[in-house]
Amino acid sequence: MTENKRYIEFPIEKLIKPQQDDREYKLITLENELDVLLINDKDTDIASASLSVNVGYLNDPEDLPGLAHFCEHLLFMGTEKYPKENEYSEYLSSHGGGSNAYTSAELTNYYFYVDSNHLEGALDRFSQFFISPLFDDSCTERELNAINSENDKNLQVDEWRQEQLKKLLYREGHPIKKFGTGNLETLKTIPESKGINTREELLKFYNKYYSSNIMKLVVYGKEPLDILCEMAVRMFYNVKNIHAVPTKFPPDTILREGLNKVLFYKPVKDMRNIDLLFPFKDDVEHYLTKPGHYLSHLIGHESEGSIFYHLKEKGWAQALYAGSMRECRGIAFFSITIELTEQGYEHYKDVITVIFQYFEMLKQQGSQKWIFDECKTLDDISFQFKEKSKPVRTANVLSKDMLLYPKEHIIAGPSLYFEYKKELIEEFTNNLNADNFVLIVSSKNGNEDIKFDELEWKKERYYGSDYSIRDIDNEFLKKLKNIELNPDLHLPTVNPFVPKDFSVEKILKEDPYPKLITDNSNLRIWFKRDDTFFVPKLNVFFEIRSPIAKCSPLNYMYTAMYLQLVKEALNKESYYAEIADTKFNIKVSNEGNININVQGYSDVIGNLLSIITNYLLDFKFKTEEFDNVKDKFIRTLKNFSMENPYKQALHYAHYISSESIFSVDEKLEALKQLTYENLKSFIPLLLNQIYIEGLIHGNCNKETAEKLGNIFIEKIKPLPYPESLIKSSLRSLYLKKGFHGIYKTKALNPNNVNSSIQYSLQIGDIDDQDLRVKSYIVRQLMNEPCFDKLRTKEQLGYIVFSGLFTRPRIIELYIIVQSEYGPDYLEYKVEEFLNEFKETIKTIDDEEFRKNKESVITKLLEKPKNLASQTATFLKGVEAKNYDFDRDKRDSEYVKKITKKEIIEFYEKYVDVKSPERKKLSIHISSKGKDNDLVKEKQNEINSILNNNIIIEDVYSFRRNQNFGPSPVSYKPIDEYKY
Repeated sequence: MTENKRYIEFPIEKLIKPQQDDREYKLITLENELDVLLINDKDTDIASASLSVNVGYLNDPEDLPGLAHFCEHLLFMGTEKYPKENEYSEYLSSHGGGSNAYTSAELTNYYFYVDSNHLEGALDRFSQFFISPLFDDSCTERELNAINSENDKNLQVDEWRQEQLKKLLYREGHPIKKFGTGNLETLKTIPESKGINTREELLKFYNKYYSSNIMKLVVYGKEPLDILCEMAVRMFYNVKNIHAVPTKFPPDTILREGLNKVLFYKPVKDMRNIDLLFPFKDDVEHYLTKPGHYLSHLIGHESEGSIFYHLKEKGWAQALYAGSMRECRGIAFFSITIELTEQGYEHYKDVITVIFQYFEMLKQQGSQKWIFDECKTLDDISFQFKEKSKPVRTANVLSKDMLLYPKEHIIAGPSLYFEYKKELIEEFTNNLNADNFVLIVSSKNGNEDIKFDELEWKKERYYGSDYSIRDIDNEFLKKLKNIELNPDLHLPTVNPFVPKDFSVEKILKEDPYPKLITDNSNLRIWFKRDDTFFVPKLNVFFEIRSPIAKCSPLNYMYTAMYLQLVKEALNKESYYAEIADTKFNIKVSNEGNININVQGYSDVIGNLLSIITNYLLDFKFKTEEFDNVKDKFIRTLKNFSMENPYKQALHYAHYISSESIFSVDEKLEALKQLTYENLKSFIPLLLNQIYIEGLIHGNCNKETAEKLGNIFIEKIKPLPYPESLIKSSLRSLYLKKGFHGIYKTKALNPNNVNSSIQYSLQIGDIDDQDLRVKSYIVRQLMNEPCFDKLRTKEQLGYIVFSGLFTRPRIIELYIIVQSEYGPDYLEYKVEEFLNEFKETIKTIDDEEFRKNKESVITKLLEKPKNLASQTATFLKGVEAKNYDFDRDKRDSEYVKKITKKEIIEFYEKYVDVKSPERKKLSIHISSKGKDNDLVKEKQNEINSILNNNIIIEDVYSFRRNQNFGPSPVSYKPIDEYKY
């Protein structure tokens, strides 16, 4: 190691990184034992940093559940050097950035991103959290409320409930049983009753665990490594080193007498799942061989001979997920989750039997070197051609991985197989046995074997979940211990989708945007050859329009059913492509179009497209497959009622504002009418007359793109598509000037304590550059103050955000809040903020205004970091039907011309509560709501606001009686885009 008086440098040539990676790295250890990874990306326009501390909620004191999470929250509330509590977020926001943090079982992670010209200022503010945080007493109460709101939003979410229920199966006294989020009861009410001062305990916690020797820092910027190094040393050398020792938690999570239990859970949503959990060794400790990955590759496989394929053929399963689930260092579980059909739920013991039959097959065959080698080859390919991700993602992941892997493997460790160890893999396999598992059954109802009314039901303490625990039936366990082989279960075959040709022609820069290579009565294909990233990959997108798919909710659901059946039938072949990093998706869009997305290696993508086409055209399905997919669709749509209220508000707003989409209720009603025979009659009509618009982007030439673009048309041979239908029918609601309306509806889940509001202001035509750019600037100016006012200071709820919706020919400014307060009060609070913010804009100084305009420009000109993100920017123009590929570039120039006076005038016309011209629509999702003194004091003001609004009772009749605007138009004449 190279030594410097302020740090020790790791020999960087030992660091394994992808061959595609052109960034420079430097890895140093400061005098205070803080490890720092510096990343120079000379082309980046966004900088980032992330710091992970090796302490999490497993370190919470027994009598203060959630303290580590509370520490994470309060750390943001000012430091000695920067005492203003929103200084950090304000600085980031005004320089095109943002931040976040999270607390897990064994680590707490903090991260930010910012315009690359402002890394130094952001990093200095960030560093102070770990040197001199204030933990201001005045913020304590508010952040306790924030944590409580964060917990409230999860109370009716099955994933959070199940995670806590699993802890009931773990042995008493083990830290893994802890409740990590915390709430007002655990952090305030109970501690106060015991004479415990939470803030004082927080200070003890911070001083005990926040030590530089168990921290890992990543700094990502455009500056040369020496400058990044100087910054990191200067700003972080003062972080205190108290020589903390990372806690090693005991591996015995479930004692022998705790195994072979079954936990029954009544979920919030309608589901029929079984989960098998096997106490397991930590795969990270054996990352060179990755035995857990090897097993999840086989157990989670979906081709012929796999568990899932066999269960699906039986009509018992709709999905299967398997993998090693790491809790913390030294503690893991192997988890298998199966989503069951109605018939599969009745046969749940037979489903479990099939799983154990597969285990027995694995044990008898032993670990297979050819399978390990294939996994190794696929991961080697994926790693070598791994592209850049967003800097914040890179920094965030690496700071966490620095805690887990040796220095030379912090990049490659999670991704690569290094050495084959037959005995180790077989040791892991042998842990999958009938003496070493617990079972979780999640369903709203019992079955022939599970008599719900005979079970002793209890309520879980933190989430209120209904559960019951009992022993697994002894006779069934004996059967599992003496399992026989199933001839239908076998290992997968050699993967036919492993790419072999990685050649890439490094061409000179061409036109920066897609060009039309085909344009006729059935087909329009856009093509852009990659001249930036030079990876052997290709992205293909097709939008297939059929006039009958979108003409009614019934036809829409027939189309959705058909595509889902095709996708599931394809799975036995496409799964091989998926694990070889060539993936596809096929679905019906909100507007009723058939969308097909394929991303992967250019060497094999044509083969996958051919297979997809063959299945679309020549596909036979059974009655039970139809019934199972229909059942899955019905449950998914019904489960919408259990979503968080803010998501319901988003749905209603989208439905009201878009002419060509159907509501959840309309889709559900249509599903009831679907029949097997009618679907078979519908399919030939669906593809009889179609129009395809596609985008092909990546590693191929024009001739190959033309061939791929024609693949569907050549096989389908549809009738010509009328030109009148080619023009997009996407249209958005046009509100009249001065319209103020509120759509009120009840929250569909009576057990959810939260209400929600989506407050939207319709600005105007998105094709109007002046309106569009001024909207961008107002959004930027409003973003941080809105969060600071409504969430941090007012404590309305954990979910508070603002932004812009860009719909066809419409741009909207919105504010969304989810809260225990009722939506009428939230409406009042949003308008109070808008009134205050009008004064804020007027008093903002010229320098602050300039910085915020720069932030808008930074976001508009942010470079795509990889091929997929560049494809997404092109696809935005294709899907919007304006083909305005260089809009952001033009807008960035226009931003420079806008004055503060113009923004004030814009705000007063389109946003100001008192403006006679503004157009406002709110969605109110109401639960019981808080009815406290705050609400009562403001009741007159609330009533005054409500009286100035039209109250919409019937969303369907309101929508029918509204005007919808014009369809999108091409930015330039179509002929000008031709190749």
